[in-house]
Amino acid sequence: MKKQIFILSLIIWCLSSALVCANVPLMPVEDIVPGMRGIAKTVIEGDTIEEFNIEVLGVIGNDAMGHNILIKASGDVIDRSGGIAQGMSGSPVYINGRLAGAGGIRQSFYRSQVLLFNAYRQDAGSFK
Repeated sequence: MKKQIFILSLIIWCLSSALVCANVPLMPVEDIVPGMRGIAKTVIEGDTIEEFNIEVLGVIGNDAMGHNILIKASGDVIDRSGGIAQGMSGSPVYINGRLAGAGGIRQSFYRSQVLLFNAYRQDAGSFK
């Protein structure tokens, strides 16, 4: 099971990296505000990429240390997986069709539906 989770995480990371390299429009963290809605993409089983809904709950962090975006996830994928699951790290997050970041840390204080994701830093050209 751990091997499958590792492989799934690696696949998602590769997909996220490929999207960044493919000139996907980016959303700067300064433009992200609570209440915004978007989607995230992940693979639950096999090689089928599925989407789930996200809502921005808040932005934390600073320019020096980087920003994280607190989101609530919902939808069929989240219901079937029992919430944010191991292996969803690296799942790309899109708001208004622009790449905002990638899934990071699941928080267990809200039915496993809350996730901190790493915001994309345009000045650094990478996720932090």
